[in-house]
Amino acid sequence: MFMNVLSSDRFQNLDKYAIVVESNKLYDNQLPEWVEKYIVEKGHSIELKATYMLVENIGNDLERLSNEIDKILINYKEKVEINSGIVQKYVGISKDYNSFELQRAVGVRDIVKANRIVNYFSANIKNNPIIPTIALLFSFFSKLLIIHSTRDRNPKNLASLMGVHPFFIKEYLHAAQNYPLSKVIDNIHYIREADLRSKGVGVINMREGEILKELIYKLLH
Repeated sequence: MFMNVLSSDRFQNLDKYAIVVESNKLYDNQLPEWVEKYIVEKGHSIELKATYMLVENIGNDLERLSNEIDKILINYKEKVEINSGIVQKYVGISKDYNSFELQRAVGVRDIVKANRIVNYFSANIKNNPIIPTIALLFSFFSKLLIIHSTRDRNPKNLASLMGVHPFFIKEYLHAAQNYPLSKVIDNIHYIREADLRSKGVGVINMREGEILKELIYKLLH
């Protein structure tokens, strides 16, 4: 079909000068590095917590991530280090009530804080949809499963195996102590169950907030 539209000479020129670019979607564990590089190239920097706030709450959407970062940077003419307060101010992600903080609360089994965050999510479900939260929790407990499945406790090796920044390895190791292997397996089951319920499978008229509250209770107890 293409040869019928273009003459042989034109096709040869196209083949000679054209560049084929394959743009694969980044893996989730590559997003923090992408965010940091994007900001550094613009002459600024970002703290680690702020990076993960953006990544965990916006997800694997590079266009939206870049738009939100640009929205922040347009407010600064001089070099700035983006922190969690700046993200909260210009992106609208609460530094205390976000998926990243929920994960941390679940990791240390802080029942009060986890319930406080999930109640906030339930009251603001439009801005805190359940699917990204479920995906984050599934990723979290999948990483704990990796820890329980290996004897290697070298932070660098573990970080590479789990696809996380070495800075967070201590938190994951602590969480693995709070959740033995049997509980991790149970929790992954609960998360999958909640995922199906959020899609209307096996449940009738159950709101997202109720599904999330029930899930967090099961994860912590």
